[in-house]
Amino acid sequence: IELGAQYENLAGAPSIVFWNKVPRLFESKFFTDIQIWRIQRTRLKYDQTQNSPILLKALLQRSDRDYFGLAYEWSPVLNARVAFESQRDSFSIDRIPNETLNQVTGQTIPPTTKVNFVGGQVEYGRLKLERHSPVGHLTSLNSRFGLTDSSEYSDFHSIRAESLFFKLKENFLFASRLQVGSTNAQLLQFWNYLGGFESIRGFADNRFAARNFWLMNL
Repeated sequence: IELGAQYENLAGAPSIVFWNKVPRLFESKFFTDIQIWRIQRTRLKYDQTQNSPILLKALLQRSDRDYFGLAYEWSPVLNARVAFESQRDSFSIDRIPNETLNQVTGQTIPPTTKVNFVGGQVEYGRLKLERHSPVGHLTSLNSRFGLTDSSEYSDFHSIRAESLFFKLKENFLFASRLQVGSTNAQLLQFWNYLGGFESIRGFADNRFAARNFWLMNL
């Protein structure tokens, strides 16, 4: 049974996350995952029509997220999950440096929104550690439906698929990742964002934004 918390302070913006995971609920094959997020992040939005990283928005996003997931292990390489999540977002220009705000004069601040999600996920495959490196393959498909509390924005649907493959031979590790995602969300914070250490190194976080995307790393 896993119980944990994490505290971060990025550029003076504190964030905290609590989680509890039970891998064998009542000695069954059911798995529970509870997460509580209270986070603050600087969000930079770039002009997608330009090759250069030209800023359009620079905001501080405050997100309160409550998540509950229930999964079942059908076999050692196949599990399925249903999840319920509530997310409330608010935006401001707090803690944004003046030199950055000078690049986005006239920007509009998005309204506070609350979205309730219901979704499902299927995972096939398994990754294990061998000589401190992941080995194996894992494919996942995630789909969720968002219900907004505002008449200004429509409910939306998002889907994402990911395939990971790692093979270790002597001192050489071959790694590949393929991601495909799509959403019809009007709310910009629920678009797909790419760039940075997690997805495309050499580009700023959130450099690329789109409703539909595909990404491959080798």
